[in-house]
Amino acid sequence: MPGVELAAASPRTARVEDNKVPGKYGAGVTFRKFENELMTKHPGIGGDRPRTVACWIKVKKAPRERTIRTNIVGWGDRDVMLYNRQRWQLAVMGDGDGASNLTVVGAGAHRTNSKLENGEWYHVAAVWDPGAKPPETGVMRVYINGQEQKLGVYQKGVWPNTKVGQEALPIVIGATMTLENNNRSTFHGAIDELFIIEGAIGQDQVIQLMEENSMK
Repeated sequence: MPGVELAAASPRTARVEDNKVPGKYGAGVTFRKFENELMTKHPGIGGDRPRTVACWIKVKKAPRERTIRTNIVGWGDRDVMLYNRQRWQLAVMGDGDGASNLTVVGAGAHRTNSKLENGEWYHVAAVWDPGAKPPETGVMRVYINGQEQKLGVYQKGVWPNTKVGQEALPIVIGATMTLENNNRSTFHGAIDELFIIEGAIGQDQVIQLMEENSMK
């Protein structure tokens, strides 16, 4: 997507070398605390424009409860409300049994039922396809290891209106979606091969990203 130079990520305070771990393709990045969360200057994709977020994740420690959400990647409004149309967030939430569920916030709120077990690599992708303009319904699709997931939908028929610009948070990775160290919801785990695409890709392309780490 445009502005790739703005997407260079750096930790809040720690040295980036301290974050490196073996990934699915070369090195990945691990997250343990607020100080080594990764920040960028890229504003992200705004409004209701189509988008795809895909990456490999390995959860080390699942959120304690089903109501706790930890961010894999996100941007936009800093308000943590679950139904916030002005933020875009791919996250995990605790499943209440020691594992995690994948969650997408921004076009309503969507949660998968599939368990993400601690210590295992999973390829995850979230695709927002607006299709026709309102009042037609856009489509939210989520994939785990290339398989489309059945979604538990907390809010239907909601279009994103993702905030970008000076009053919004730029793209952050594994990071608490606030600027202050007062909401410790760091993603505890590793992330590798993050793709943010301004466009809605299909399942075949999701699988190609997973298997080949590229799209042709």
